[in-house]
Amino acid sequence: MKLSGTFLTPIVSFLLFTTPEFIVVPSTMTTARADHAQVTLQNGSVLISGGFSSPSFPGLALDTAELFDPTSDTFTAINDRMHSRRTNHTATLLVNGQVLIAGGQTDDNDGDGSDTAELFDPSTHTFTAIPAPMTSPRGGHAAVLLNDGTVLLMGGFNNSSTALTTAEVFDPATVTFTALGAHMTSPRAEFAATSLRDGKILIAGGESNGTGTNSAEIFDPATSTFTAIGATMTSIRVSCSGSELSNGHILITGGTRSFNGPISGIDTAEEFDPGSQTFTKVNATMTAPRFAHSSSLLADGTVLVTGGATAFDGDTVTLSNTVERYNP
Repeated sequence: MKLSGTFLTPIVSFLLFTTPEFIVVPSTMTTARADHAQVTLQNGSVLISGGFSSPSFPGLALDTAELFDPTSDTFTAINDRMHSRRTNHTATLLVNGQVLIAGGQTDDNDGDGSDTAELFDPSTHTFTAIPAPMTSPRGGHAAVLLNDGTVLLMGGFNNSSTALTTAEVFDPATVTFTALGAHMTSPRAEFAATSLRDGKILIAGGESNGTGTNSAEIFDPATSTFTAIGATMTSIRVSCSGSELSNGHILITGGTRSFNGPISGIDTAEEFDPGSQTFTKVNATMTAPRFAHSSSLLADGTVLVTGGATAFDGDTVTLSNTVERYNP
């Protein structure tokens, strides 16, 4: 039996595009960065800020930033500099298109969290300091935009190596931070937190007192509560990164299994299905093992994964300026 080209086209398309894969992006960042923050802007470009680039430990945090253009796969340094050096900070896109950059550390030695924040304006490529401090210094924390336009910041370190359970909310209307009464079910730092389609937040992985975890919990803004979920990730992941996919699933990439002893990055990834609240290992490996990297969803449905480190022996960090895309 002869099959027509019209009949074959959807079959070929299905075979070509249903296998997930990580693809090397040929260009590299202007600066090798680890523990940087990354966010996709309203115009589709990606802001990458701070982190550290010194292979010697401890290394001073960066105050520089750059932009990635997904149409040309190129990186361009931003002339203006952040008001504070930041690594292990967060960057969150606000409803008005500006970016909240909050907390972090002055170097890559965990424990010296900052309580300062600033705003990035994509229209002028400038940073402006926020006068109001956060309710708690935080480094290695996570921040996620809520449906009401406020930003939830949670966990991290607070001038010690002990992970926090506390959280706070940034209100762009008043440009102020307010402590949240509810606490996470587990202390966490260096974890992934990502919005779900129903407005809830997935919080997964991280570490506490040097011990990595594969546990997860959900924050419900409607009740302002954190609830542990029964499912665990397929791997312990510390210093991993999470991104929402176009289908509503959450992609969690890389990380390391522990900060005790020599550290090696992981080249695996997994997806969280909010419907079944289960984690499933992705049937593809990253082009390089990474921890302390960052990721964000692009307009074409792929996920941009940037930089990070591949190994750490206690004195030297092996940094990366390489970039890859995940095609689900």
